[in-house]
Amino acid sequence: MKRENLLLLLGCAAFFSCTRVELTPAPGKVDVAVHTDWGSLPPASGMEYCFYPTGGGAAVKTEGTGGGGETTLPPGSYRLLAYNTGTANISFTGMDSYDTATASATVDTAPDAASPAAGTRAGGMVFVKQPSALYAGTGPEELVVPRLDPVEASISMKQLTRTLRLKFKLDDTEGVDTLEGYINGVYPSLLLSTGEATEAAKEAAPQVATAFAAPAARAETTVELSLLGLLAPEGGTAYRSTLRLTLKGADGWRQQADVDLTRVLTDIFKAGGGSFVLEPPTIEIRVEPTPASLSATVEGWRAGGTGGGTIQYYYPTAG
Repeated sequence: MKRENLLLLLGCAAFFSCTRVELTPAPGKVDVAVHTDWGSLPPASGMEYCFYPTGGGAAVKTEGTGGGGETTLPPGSYRLLAYNTGTANISFTGMDSYDTATASATVDTAPDAASPAAGTRAGGMVFVKQPSALYAGTGPEELVVPRLDPVEASISMKQLTRTLRLKFKLDDTEGVDTLEGYINGVYPSLLLSTGEATEAAKEAAPQVATAFAAPAARAETTVELSLLGLLAPEGGTAYRSTLRLTLKGADGWRQQADVDLTRVLTDIFKAGGGSFVLEPPTIEIRVEPTPASLSATVEGWRAGGTGGGTIQYYYPTAG
């Protein structure tokens, strides 16, 4: 028995000394988890997470929640882009490439009753609808997925849409039923990866507008415009920013006036360091209807809030 046990041990030792076990895994995919940081923003309910191979090839896309998403990827390096789904009045194009992924406001084929032509007015103005809230975020410059270990990545989400408030002060509301209007200088689209408008979108902005309509039975009426962004007028050197305002009565009468927003928007951009401020500014406009004509002038603007907030500029020559 001892001799048999000795031979067995010697045989096992010889086997293990001559046999090398390789731990190289079979080609496959690696688990990847993405976590989102919304800061003070309200998390979206639905998201899409896009992984773009840096060396080229088809993007891998997966749906998730506002808290994050999970997928499996082949080993390699990727660019990561995330944005909220379930949006309204937004279309997405160029999604096969990280650098061309674009969000565009839907063209408005019938902005409101003040628009005699579908989608356009005299001068070739193109109208876009007000988009719902749009958020996007990007991962590290290069997300490396190794052959074995699972990967976790974090994304800080940013709000891409901007809000502009227009507060109208009507001196006389008798007989006034509706307040309608539109402003130009609106970005028709922007890149999801940067949140910035392309040069083509900037060139188009002076001829792109967004319309609004609101009841005007009160002395003060505030309208909120949701936009993908506005082009800075730069004191009028870039373009003239115009608010076309129309008051309508229940019996069919209407009065119209153009309000020059070039100065006030230039001041708002200056206050934002050259960009449109994230905290919604409120432009205050005095509206004075008369039997003969309509007068509308900018009084000033406030940083945030419809009634509160600090008035940043007041134009004493207005009104």
